[in-house]
Amino acid sequence: MDNDQKVKQLYTKLDTQIKASQLKGALKTIGEVLAVVPKDDLATRCKAIAEVKLSQFEDALKTIEKASPAARNELQLEKAYALYRLNKLDQALEACASVPESQASARLQLEAQVLYRQGNAAASIPKYDELIKTHQETSQDITTNTLAAYVTGGRSAEVPTVMQALGANAKDRYEVAYNFACSLVATEKVPEAEEWLLLAQRLGQETLFEDELTEEEVADELLPVTVQLGYVAAAAGRTQEALDLFTTALKVDSTDAASKAVATNNLVAARGPRELFDAMKRLDRVLASPSPSCTQLSPQLEGRLSGAQQEALLFTRLLVLMHSNKLEPCKALAGVLAQRFPSSHIPLMIQASLMLRERKEKSAAGARADETLAAFAKAHPPSSRHVALMRAQIAAAAGNYRRAADLLAEIQELEGALAVAATMVALYEAAGELELAEAVLSTTLQKLEAQPKDAAAAAAAKQLRSAAAAFMAKHGRHQQAAELYAALVKDGGDEEVLASLVRSSAHVDFAAAQAHAQALPAVAGAAEVDL
Repeated sequence: MDNDQKVKQLYTKLDTQIKASQLKGALKTIGEVLAVVPKDDLATRCKAIAEVKLSQFEDALKTIEKASPAARNELQLEKAYALYRLNKLDQALEACASVPESQASARLQLEAQVLYRQGNAAASIPKYDELIKTHQETSQDITTNTLAAYVTGGRSAEVPTVMQALGANAKDRYEVAYNFACSLVATEKVPEAEEWLLLAQRLGQETLFEDELTEEEVADELLPVTVQLGYVAAAAGRTQEALDLFTTALKVDSTDAASKAVATNNLVAARGPRELFDAMKRLDRVLASPSPSCTQLSPQLEGRLSGAQQEALLFTRLLVLMHSNKLEPCKALAGVLAQRFPSSHIPLMIQASLMLRERKEKSAAGARADETLAAFAKAHPPSSRHVALMRAQIAAAAGNYRRAADLLAEIQELEGALAVAATMVALYEAAGELELAEAVLSTTLQKLEAQPKDAAAAAAAKQLRSAAAAFMAKHGRHQQAAELYAALVKDGGDEEVLASLVRSSAHVDFAAAQAHAQALPAVAGAAEVDL
């Protein structure tokens, strides 16, 4: 049998093996072809593709490198995919640029995945958009990945529109329900997000059990849902429930290192300054080194966490160091993170806290911290609210109550909030600035009364009016106190409020006080008292 006949028979055998998905056997047959015809381009291409499908990525790259220029040009997509799977992301993107136009759809999908893995979800969105609009790609994988890119890329508000364009219904598939829920979390619609997460969990269990997965495998597949449910529980103030969910997630036997890392971070954050030794051990396991100044993720997490997730993880570690009183390592890490995340206020606020812990020259340290924070807020307006709160705390700790209250007054986002108003009143009162305290009460009450009337607004106004009345009475402003108590009585105030009205009125209008007193209930046995 001559070589041509032998090669023809081998190709017939190879065709049968490929159709039967017998890739290992196919790879052996390809080797036999190449032994006869070493420079056969078709066999070389088949070999590289089989190696990629068998996850033999290093071998595939060697095969492509040794291929003829013509075969190599046709294998750029396989080369890019192999590099992507080996986490050589920059090289994968370079290879994508050489993929022929006939494979444009596959190239776009791979480019989007590479960019997402690099933590650049925002840049992956145009790739997915082009896939959908130009190539009409709307498979389940494309739909899921596109929605995830919009969420991670900071465009969660657009997710409903994207779902509509894709014809995706969150009630049909758990992956869609999950991504939709994540978009709601990102847009601070936490109660609604929880409903969709519970639906995603139910749909996922139904689908996966129908596919005959075991309970352990289902728990693994739905691990991201469990972690996100923990997050919304924590956001809703249900801390113990959140801790239980994070603990459950961490017990799942899973290769989903990203979800486990997020669960670890959220567990530590939800605990606060408790169980710090355990917190440090858990965080050490998700980083490349237990060194306090390490900021590199462990190898299994490389390319698996978004930039925001990495930032949150490192900031949690920073806070644990501070709460553990490991001040020098904390100071070193804060400096590193301030350079890595120059627009974040958190490292700077930790540095300010460390300055205030200096035993010597506390007043000078406070002044330095305040000056540093003020300069940062000016350069980064989005962080001004957080920075102003920190500066107010510094001023209050130094006994400068007027300045602390003034700083709170500058935070427009918190204007009208009852807790902030109460703090400002207390600070102005401590500073002896009663007129300013009264102005805060009056302004806040006016804003509340101007809001649309609902049960919550009415309750808040009543609460503030009661506090304002007590403040006025305490500081001898009896006329204002009487007016406020009168409004409270009219609004259904109890006997204690009525008694307060009588007391305040007695200082400014005795006749009115007597008239109000008539509405007070008789004291049992008072008639028998011999005065």
